[in-house]
Amino acid sequence: MDLPVGSIAAVISRGSFGPRVGATIPSSRAKFFAKYFRQNFALPDSIIHYIAKNPKTWMLYQKIIRTCKYFFVKNPILVVPLLSYIHDDVWVVDADVELLIDLNKIKCKFWVTEEFDVLPGVNDYNPNILSSNILKLYKCDVIFLFLICQTISYNDLSFFISVAEEIGFKDVNLKDENGKILPLEKIIEASIKARRINMQKNQRTSIELYFDSSISDEYKARIEEIIDEIYATGEFDYKPPSIQFNELDE
Repeated sequence: MDLPVGSIAAVISRGSFGPRVGATIPSSRAKFFAKYFRQNFALPDSIIHYIAKNPKTWMLYQKIIRTCKYFFVKNPILVVPLLSYIHDDVWVVDADVELLIDLNKIKCKFWVTEEFDVLPGVNDYNPNILSSNILKLYKCDVIFLFLICQTISYNDLSFFISVAEEIGFKDVNLKDENGKILPLEKIIEASIKARRINMQKNQRTSIELYFDSSISDEYKARIEEIIDEIYATGEFDYKPPSIQFNELDE
């Protein structure tokens, strides 16, 4: 994978996730600008500037930067299929070649096209990994979204989840602008691409819901009512969801 021109990126060996080792990719800025010239476009500057700053898709962006370096200079973005947090500011950006980078060393923003993960280990607990790195992202058009032990605002969640088809959250707190924890319904609401959500007509998707023991007795009672309703028929022509919490009656 080519790293963005004009940046310096630490490339870190994956070996057993031990001490960081590897090399640094030196900046090729001088080489890049040696063949960069001011362009005389047929369209007005205002229109060209708008095109540079507002690419509609990552495929279009890649086409225009290959056509002319001007578009990269005005809006430097690195398009990657995967961005996955491992530990200590180390991220995977290419699973095929297991390329690891220090995100802080990249000067441009990222456009993630397939999968975004934040999966810290038990010795690397930090609930703000996602929120502290969101400004480094241009867009997140991912199909797969997996988060562990993160605290995220509703507005930030909308940025990540809008087109995701497969979502996995574990120990994730969703908060509003005042720091109040929001209910599960808000996660569903943020999934703006979903046309219809109906567990009882689900044919393909596996749904697993785990509730913390701190939920109220009224909430637990309502969950048990929903479970009883789902399993009342005894036979299913759909994939029933798995709903669990401590103290759930068998």
